[in-house]
Amino acid sequence: MNRERISIYDSRPGMAIAESIYNEFGAVVIIEGTILDRQTIDRIEGMGVLEIEVVTEKETKSNDSEDLDSRYRQNVKDISDIMNDLREGLALDMQKINKIADTISSGLYSHDDIVGKLSRHVDPDEYINTHSINVSVLAMTLGKWMGCSEDTVRNLILAGLLHDIGKSKIPLEVINKPEGLDPKEFVLIEQHPKYAFEILEDVDGIDNEVLLGILTHHEREDGSGYPLGITSEKINLIGKILAIVDIFDAMTSERHYRKKQSPFEVFKQMQNDSFGRLHPVILNKFVKNMAQSYMGAVASLTNGQRGQIVFINNNKISKPIININGELVDLSLESGLKIESIVIKNKIL
Repeated sequence: MNRERISIYDSRPGMAIAESIYNEFGAVVIIEGTILDRQTIDRIEGMGVLEIEVVTEKETKSNDSEDLDSRYRQNVKDISDIMNDLREGLALDMQKINKIADTISSGLYSHDDIVGKLSRHVDPDEYINTHSINVSVLAMTLGKWMGCSEDTVRNLILAGLLHDIGKSKIPLEVINKPEGLDPKEFVLIEQHPKYAFEILEDVDGIDNEVLLGILTHHEREDGSGYPLGITSEKINLIGKILAIVDIFDAMTSERHYRKKQSPFEVFKQMQNDSFGRLHPVILNKFVKNMAQSYMGAVASLTNGQRGQIVFINNNKISKPIININGELVDLSLESGLKIESIVIKNKIL
């Protein structure tokens, strides 16, 4: 890989960062390999970093905001069309699924997009469709963080896209119910992994590991999940990964029956409330790396103040250090004060 050190003012969307960028506290703000977009360039410039190293071996793909948003909307529409076809009894369009998977694996959605552009699509009426794209990107990213093979990463992308297609067999009035489900409706919802398995088991080109991952993405390590109630040793890697990223995206998304939650509150809940239920090593890898994705972002606090996240302590991930008008505030020392939402370029995430 050839590298070139250039001025931040000469950088442009589509370039790839050749080395991680750290803030004044020694924390990684932009990880090596990130594809630059305009938002990321602005973040780096705002930190006072005047030079960066970029990859020059080959030209990277453009990843500007307009292209990303347009492709994301198209991917969401494609998932919506697929779900509607299944509701009408038509066959699964694997050609369309593979096309979306190719878009995701191509790197169009960069690391920063996970906490930026993807998170901005919060229309609860589109939840299933946006959730499928988000889970796919998150599963791919976590797989890469874990050092999974290219084949496994591809399977994670497909499993993320397809993990909720079983909901096409459940009435929309249940799926979109604005209040909590009654016991009968919840039992019906619990069957969606089995419905997905039944839809996919005879489809050519889907690896068995993908099928098992989709079937088990709501199973839990201690056997408290559904639909089978199996324990850790019977849940494959894809199922374990999907379980974690599915929870994260669901809790940080706007839903008909509840508001989205701050990612830092979700990190706290996932670590505290999921003991014994989610795979601890995979969960720790996800939370630590995902939290670092918010470095440099502006946070809105419960007291109404806003400040930039400048340091994240891996031992107190939900309580980072915030720079508020030049004053460093350690949330771990402030009882009752926490992050209410993340604000990037005046857009709430």
